[in-house]
Amino acid sequence: MKIKKIKSGLIVGVVLVWGVTHVLFNSLPSFSNEPGFAVSSVFKCVLERDKEVRHLNSYFYNENSFELESAAAYYSGFTSDTVKEKIIITGELLKNYENGDLFKLVIKLPELKGYFFNNNLYDDPGYLIEDRVIFYFYVTTDKIYRVSPYIYDAQKNQIYKGLNNELLLIHLLSTDQAIVANSKIVCQNEEMHTIDEYGRIINIALENEKVKYERREYNQSSGELHFHEEFVWERDKGLVSYGSAYRVEAEILYLNAIEQI
Repeated sequence: MKIKKIKSGLIVGVVLVWGVTHVLFNSLPSFSNEPGFAVSSVFKCVLERDKEVRHLNSYFYNENSFELESAAAYYSGFTSDTVKEKIIITGELLKNYENGDLFKLVIKLPELKGYFFNNNLYDDPGYLIEDRVIFYFYVTTDKIYRVSPYIYDAQKNQIYKGLNNELLLIHLLSTDQAIVANSKIVCQNEEMHTIDEYGRIINIALENEKVKYERREYNQSSGELHFHEEFVWERDKGLVSYGSAYRVEAEILYLNAIEQI
């Protein structure tokens, strides 16, 4: 009787694992002509975070969870006025890798305020969503990488979206090599001036105790600035400012005087 119960338990376990894997990947949308975005919300809440930072970097934070305060500036979606207010940034350790630690930072803007105008509902500021306000950083002892939450599977011609789904993100980027390959360096103690394969200009400059990362993307047909983003890191303080905007000061998000609280 006990043997039968054990065998039944094993069968149920195998079926459950197969079912989760099937739902997590095989039931996701796919497209024949172009990569599709695959999103899964399966078991988001069961990811067990690591509890100790193992790879200390003087430009980042050595706690497994922390809060930052910043002066923020962004546009009101309705009036185009610049909103200036204090906001909170939360950070947490997700996973220890062999050579680095994975963190998630979330910019806590005020709840979107819905309002009606000519019988239409508007959000304020509706453009500050997803990876404009959610960052993943892979931190080693000498570098900080910004991890893209979009992972391309060449075999399936599929893009998986791990944004706000850390279980999927970590499953797909399970090694140091995989996470580095899906990331860009945003802080290091060496200057860098490059143009990548998409024509994006990337600069890392050193000034006293600070490291400034800047990325600029230009419209290939008109040559006009399309998007720019910058991080400024300070030794023994962490992130001290951040900025991003589309075109010339459109859809801005500027964070200054960032301090740990």
